[in-house]
Amino acid sequence: MLENLYNSLKYAGNYTQFMSFLEVVGLLEELRSLDQYTIFAPNDDAFNKIPKQYINDLFNDVERIKQIASYHMISGIVNMNEIENMPSIDNRGTSINITKNADGIFIENAKIISPDHEALNGIYYEVDSLIIPKEKL
Repeated sequence: MLENLYNSLKYAGNYTQFMSFLEVVGLLEELRSLDQYTIFAPNDDAFNKIPKQYINDLFNDVERIKQIASYHMISGIVNMNEIENMPSIDNRGTSINITKNADGIFIENAKIISPDHEALNGIYYEVDSLIIPKEKL
């Protein structure tokens, strides 16, 4: 039986920092809702690559976290076949670029390392970085 996105990410065990990130801005409960989402979930290694001071500063800036979180949480389900054929994903008025090359498929700067994890209320992809569009750096 499929779990909701919240339980799927929690039981996977390697998304604890991402879930803390969503909790800070009140989005964690959305993963338990009946609404359907596509999640680009940075694993804990993705957070560990980022300087601790940047992460600490980020966790003190709720508006910035909301902005970044919006690139990770897409309304509706977008499967890998669709992603492979899209130049971008539009989400809440923001265009998120998709790049395909010999190294893989990237959502902005984040490489999809494990696709199509189905959940009761959506789908999630493991990515290797926080998604921060270049113009927002």
